[in-house]
Amino acid sequence: MKIIKQNSLGAIFIGAALGFSISSYSDSPPEIDASAGHVSVVHAGEGVMFETGPGGRIKVWEKVPSSATGGAFEVIIEEHFAGFGGAPRNVHRHPESSETFYVIRGDYIWRLGDEVIEAGPGDFVHVPAETHHSLHTDTGGAVVMVYTPPGIVAKQEAMKALTPEQRGDRAIMRELNEKHGHVNVPNAE
Repeated sequence: MKIIKQNSLGAIFIGAALGFSISSYSDSPPEIDASAGHVSVVHAGEGVMFETGPGGRIKVWEKVPSSATGGAFEVIIEEHFAGFGGAPRNVHRHPESSETFYVIRGDYIWRLGDEVIEAGPGDFVHVPAETHHSLHTDTGGAVVMVYTPPGIVAKQEAMKALTPEQRGDRAIMRELNEKHGHVNVPNAE
C-alpha cells in the first residue's frame, strides 16, 4: 500500500482510512474502486454511519468495506461515549477475526486475556483471533479498527433490520453476534 497523507493528529493513515472529522460523516456510501492496485480515498463526510449500543450512543463509520479488499479486511472508525464498555460485561472473542485498533482520541483500557493494557492517542492495540478481550473508556474517544477477516459491518447491517424490542432481546442478540463472529464470554471476571 502507498502512504497517501498524514492527518492533522500526526498519525499516518493509508489509502481509504484518510480524512475524517468525527462530527462530519453522512450516510453516503464510500465510492471505492475495488479493482486490484487501485488506491481510493474516502474523504471527510463520506462513509456509511451506523448508530449502535445503548441509545445509539456508539457511532460507527465504514471507511473501507470488505468489497474493496477482496474480503480480506474492513476498516471502520468507532466513536465511544464516556463510560463505554468495561469488563466483565463486554468480554468477548472473535473465533476467526483479529482486530487492530488505532486510538485517535481518548484514553482506553483493554483487557486482553489476563492482561490489562492502557492506550491513548497514537497507540495501536492488536487483538488476535480467539483472544478474550474488552475495552473501556472513562473519557470517551474514537478508534480506527481493522477487522481481518471482516465481519463487523455485516453485523451492523443485520442489527439495522431489528426492531428496538429485538435489539433488547438477549437471545436474539446472542444469536446475531455469534453469526457474525462476536462471541460473548459468560462469567468473565
